[in-house]
Amino acid sequence: MTTKGQVVNLEEMLGIDPNDPRDQHAGELVASDGAMLDALVALRCRQGLTQTAVAERMGVSPSAVSRIESAERDPHLSTLRRYAMAVGAVVHHDVRLFERTAARAAVVAYTDSGRGMQAWSEQTEFVGSLVTAASLRR
Repeated sequence: MTTKGQVVNLEEMLGIDPNDPRDQHAGELVASDGAMLDALVALRCRQGLTQTAVAERMGVSPSAVSRIESAERDPHLSTLRRYAMAVGAVVHHDVRLFERTAARAAVVAYTDSGRGMQAWSEQTEFVGSLVTAASLRR
């Protein structure tokens, strides 16, 4: 139980140890997913596409697109591919061995930048996923 004005450490509450390699690995994967989604949404916005227009192209409701963009749900890769196609993006997945030191730096960089997109708006690669630079400049 917390008292008024006491700060709650979410990592501690969830049992996440930022020094544990497994938790760092999980953090890298989450950050990578978030960065990919942020890049796709930024591309939609730069092209002046509304959620309704993307929904029509995907064959779903605008509220479904809103849920995808807000990370309210954990969309399937096939759903993200359809979203990417609707906004004219190409998404590449980079599979490699997890490296602990790089992962912690990436998670910190992503976390420190809000939801990540401000710091990565011109940079297309983020640990684990990338949206090609050509698709971002369309």
